[in-house]
Amino acid sequence: MSDRDAFLSAIAAAPDDDLPRLVYADFLDEHGEAERAEFIRVQIELARLPVDDPRRVELVYREQGLLAGHKVAWGIPGLQGVQEFRRGFVEYVRTPAEWLIAHPDRLDEARTVRNLRIVNAGNHGTALARLPGLERIKHLDLQNTFFGGAFSIPLFFDNARLDRLTALSLGNCRLWDEHLTELARSPVAPRLRRLALWGCPFGDEGAAVLADSPTISGLEVLDISAHDMQFEQCIHGAGAVALAESAYLTRLRDLDLSGHYIGDSGLIALVGSPNAQSLERLAVPYNDIGELGDSGIMAVVESPYLGHLRELEFGGDRTIHHPNRLAPLGAKALAAWPHLERMRSVDLRGVEMSDATQRSLRASRWAGKFIL
Repeated sequence: MSDRDAFLSAIAAAPDDDLPRLVYADFLDEHGEAERAEFIRVQIELARLPVDDPRRVELVYREQGLLAGHKVAWGIPGLQGVQEFRRGFVEYVRTPAEWLIAHPDRLDEARTVRNLRIVNAGNHGTALARLPGLERIKHLDLQNTFFGGAFSIPLFFDNARLDRLTALSLGNCRLWDEHLTELARSPVAPRLRRLALWGCPFGDEGAAVLADSPTISGLEVLDISAHDMQFEQCIHGAGAVALAESAYLTRLRDLDLSGHYIGDSGLIALVGSPNAQSLERLAVPYNDIGELGDSGIMAVVESPYLGHLRELEFGGDRTIHHPNRLAPLGAKALAAWPHLERMRSVDLRGVEMSDATQRSLRASRWAGKFIL
């Protein structure tokens, strides 16, 4: 093994550790590759800086200047698709299934890739499951894949080596409750910390499957938002109650239920459950909340379980035909909510409310937290 290979192996073995990358940068400096070394150091520094740090502007400018002339040489040769560098190396790849299957060694050789989106995967389940290099993938994105026939959940997830997988995106994959049952039984389920199922029409039955699955008890982020789905395909109050009463979904930091029909009863169940104690973000815009009065928003204000909540999305920038509503009494309680001092934001865009209601929010001591 060459010195260069040894360095890359050390980086792949400890992907979250900056030290092997910085040692490799020193090696590159010593061997006449100063710009490659500088790029690694610049991206590592950017990854460490807060988003509002003024030094970022100059560093981003230098990062882009270095990358402009070397992206092909420093990336995966001949890749059909998109590759993104993070902390000096290609970490994200978006590419068609056909290219991966035709060039199986490229992914295996690209030892720093941890975030993989496979496009048009639906007819290639068996071949994709055999790909070398999948054992290093941390986040796998299979959105828009039809799971059936040539790409069943057991066929792929029972056979693919996904030893490090902790984040899985299956958005818009037409998954039903029976597919979720198969996913919960798969070898990857206990390792998952992030699961995206947006746009999947599994409704209340699927929500109940998730709630009753002990294998996914480690989930911290769950995105089950709707994307313009039919009423009967959405989650309603019963599904929200199932999630709230789950004995297993107790570690969620981020829950996205945008665009469903949980109503006030669903919101009351969610924020009144001890499961809400770990929530830092709750997204429930366009859910017919407030249709029957202020009981839902009052439950938020009165909940003893939202001490860690920092972002509440009660509205958003989408245009959907069943927005939430906020009446004067609820707005008054929300405006006076002491917990707002610890919140980053309360998104109320698109929420139906009167001018008087808006004025009461703008008069709040914490008016700057509201996005109107």
